[in-house]
Amino acid sequence: MVRRFWIFKAMDAKIGSERMKGIDVYHWDMDDGLWGLRERVPNWKYLSRGDYVVFYLGGRGEGNFQGTATLDSGFIRFEEHEMEKRLAHGPFFTSSYGVRLGEIEVWESSKNIRPLLDNLSFITNRENWGSHLRGSITEISESDFEVIVSSYEADRIVSESNSGTPSLTDDTSFSKMRRKVRDNVFAAKVKGNYDFFCALCRKKRHDRFGRPEVESAHIYPRALDGSDDQRNGIALCKLHHWAFENGLFSIRDDYSVVVEERIKGDQNYREIYRFENRTIRLPEEREYA
Repeated sequence: MVRRFWIFKAMDAKIGSERMKGIDVYHWDMDDGLWGLRERVPNWKYLSRGDYVVFYLGGRGEGNFQGTATLDSGFIRFEEHEMEKRLAHGPFFTSSYGVRLGEIEVWESSKNIRPLLDNLSFITNRENWGSHLRGSITEISESDFEVIVSSYEADRIVSESNSGTPSLTDDTSFSKMRRKVRDNVFAAKVKGNYDFFCALCRKKRHDRFGRPEVESAHIYPRALDGSDDQRNGIALCKLHHWAFENGLFSIRDDYSVVVEERIKGDQNYREIYRFENRTIRLPEEREYA
């Protein structure tokens, strides 16, 4: 399955005499884990769970990227309890259609689009770049998505290095920043492939903001030159990620679980050893981008 990359836009809004700034709409939607869209927004049918989104605040010749998320649903009609949550924010949240969000990251500072224009392939008219950002959603390439996220990470690293706060590491190079971006993309793809379920206990949990609890792990460790290919990844809940990373269980070639001998029968580890010889939950989709 091919994952798509999108820009979702927030704008200042007005209903009668009431006004709401786009940045406030953005923060409410991030808190809810829901992004409202009008019914049958262009390209709605291409929105799919596991897609990647970068959020953009536009208006009056300016434009700032504000954060990222993955989609936890395709284009849907919100359920009644979700609409109650949205309507509690006021009349600017009446759209009953949109998407659910996962893996939300609200950036500590915004990233202006202007310094990126020459490096964004979807901007073909640099003089009238705003014309490429009309409408509420815009599909972009993976490389454009990485340009935006990488640029934010570079600014953040520079800001931290100039803050006077002692660094816990010496390496604040661009290569380290690129490593973090690749880590984020790898993690999002792996968790999306497993539909945000833990492969071992088969549980799917979210926090109150709709963010999934599941984490990604490398099957063949990165410390031993394990690949960032998503096929080298497995999604696990926090407990079973810790257990896997510390060798308390492993997975055979037939996808069955083998548990470390010393923990068997110890009730402190029951939520690990009880899966001995069971087959893990495999990704629902075995086609990779």
